[in-house]
Amino acid sequence: MSVIPSSFLPVSLRRVGLVALACSTLVLSACGGGDRASEYQPASIVSFGDESSAFASVNLPSRNNDGTVIADVVGTVKGLTYAVNSVVNGTTTFCTYTASTGLCDSSATQNPVSNFVQGAGAPTFGYFGSVNTGGTFNVVTRIDLGNGDYAAVTGGDLKRTTDQFYNCAAITLWTQVVARAFGKGYELDCPVALAGAVSHAGADAKVAQLATQIAAAKSAGQLKSGVLATVWLGQNDLVEIFDNSALTLTQKKAEAEARAATLIEGVKQILATGAKVVLVNAPNLAYSPYALARNAVSCADVSSRPCNPEMDALVVAFNKQLISSLGTEYALNGRQLGYVDAAQLTNTYARSTSYENKRQCDAGKMVRPDGVLDSSSLAYCNVGTLENDGNVGNYLWADDVRVSWTLHSVIASTAVTRAAEQF
Repeated sequence: MSVIPSSFLPVSLRRVGLVALACSTLVLSACGGGDRASEYQPASIVSFGDESSAFASVNLPSRNNDGTVIADVVGTVKGLTYAVNSVVNGTTTFCTYTASTGLCDSSATQNPVSNFVQGAGAPTFGYFGSVNTGGTFNVVTRIDLGNGDYAAVTGGDLKRTTDQFYNCAAITLWTQVVARAFGKGYELDCPVALAGAVSHAGADAKVAQLATQIAAAKSAGQLKSGVLATVWLGQNDLVEIFDNSALTLTQKKAEAEARAATLIEGVKQILATGAKVVLVNAPNLAYSPYALARNAVSCADVSSRPCNPEMDALVVAFNKQLISSLGTEYALNGRQLGYVDAAQLTNTYARSTSYENKRQCDAGKMVRPDGVLDSSSLAYCNVGTLENDGNVGNYLWADDVRVSWTLHSVIASTAVTRAAEQF
């Protein structure tokens, strides 16, 4: 099993001093302890699910300073996750420009510049994606054209270039922790990651999409003996059911149970291929900011902290049906199936006064890699767009319904332990 260095953890964790927390929740070998997964080594890892296990790619246009698009696609940032992405600002370089596009020639670099005023010419800036150049990160370079003061030159034409590094190899999802623990990574989604793992998970996916994801994996010959499959679905289903005002609570619970049964049908299809499965149940969304905004009271007999009783009932119904639908053939067969109780883990942290049931990502700060404010996707959240100036290490939710790194890490820890000890 590979050691997970702090450089691969989200920058936000290192910034707020939570590496110790991450290590305490991961298996021992991830922080320098014993090799607990050495006896089990999957040939490959295949992941199914929603955005909690998915990656995104974003095409970059080139824009004027008024936001108009100059060129539709000048680069692509790969490997974004629906969590807190790792983004590091690089150095800013100034040079005399002869062309509006292109980077500063290092031989013409003029630093420092005491004054720079962005020009009114077109284009005044552009974004150029350089995907994993030189085996490093996604590099997005902003180019500003204008006038500036340099040495004896006053008001000369200058070009300012600023690099941003999107580190898609940083671990931000539970599946990345699982893959890294077995020396693998999602190279197709992040070219600088290790190979050996693939993800069919998709943003906003519901249980009904699992069949399509499985079919794609089978078509590619990815499901067979020796494969470790990870499955985490149901969160988007529960939100959809919760929001359906045409249903009574009894009907909502029945719908949640039906979708859980459908999920298990898919899990059994995967198991039938000879692959082993780590299945994660639904986290308790009753403590999510989304549910709390609708009703924040105490769930009976469990906690004095506010929660949403109706969402709690739906989560319980969904997760109970998962076990019931598995049946004794699989529920008691730990050599094929590992079960991670994300709801119990959520309850433990959400009911603790040491953690906050709040969202990490500030919707008002979220920005696409081309610099445009956009809160439409959690893929645009990064370490520079967090609430409370980034001091959100104890926040349990990345946004209103998706869990933060704290819960990703403990879910991943449990998943690795299940695989290492059971399989």
